[in-house]
Amino acid sequence: TNGDLSAKYQTLVTPVGCAFSIWAIIFILQGVWTVRQFFRLGESSIENVVAVNWKYLVTVLSQVGWTLTFSQEFIPISLIMMVFIWLNLSQTVRSLSEVQRDETATTSLVKVKNYILEVMPFAIHFGWITAATVVNANVLLVYEQYSADVLFYGAVG
Repeated sequence: TNGDLSAKYQTLVTPVGCAFSIWAIIFILQGVWTVRQFFRLGESSIENVVAVNWKYLVTVLSQVGWTLTFSQEFIPISLIMMVFIWLNLSQTVRSLSEVQRDETATTSLVKVKNYILEVMPFAIHFGWITAATVVNANVLLVYEQYSADVLFYGAVG
């Protein structure tokens, strides 16, 4: 399991087990985002879907690739998959942020609400993947059996 592998490749930046509950928040918020697009009429909903489109498909396929490679302990390839996830999520968040910036919301409160509903589900995912990429890079150092000094500098660098 991922828990077994986290214990096997323990790093200075390995998160505690309960940190992985963030996935529930990510999936719930992205589910709300998806359902919301069906009920929104107009150009902004289409722009949101276009902003996410293939980038999120690549994100999901990369996550499948990461799961398969990490579970089989192909750690170098799992890091490559993690970077693909990170790159595609960064583009998704950027595209959604541009759509929100172009919207003509009347008040700051409406802008904040739109950000929370339209960008935040992917921004939280991106934040988690950013941290996970750092962890995966540190796991690679443990996997390659680098010295304690290198592991330390990898964790703080």
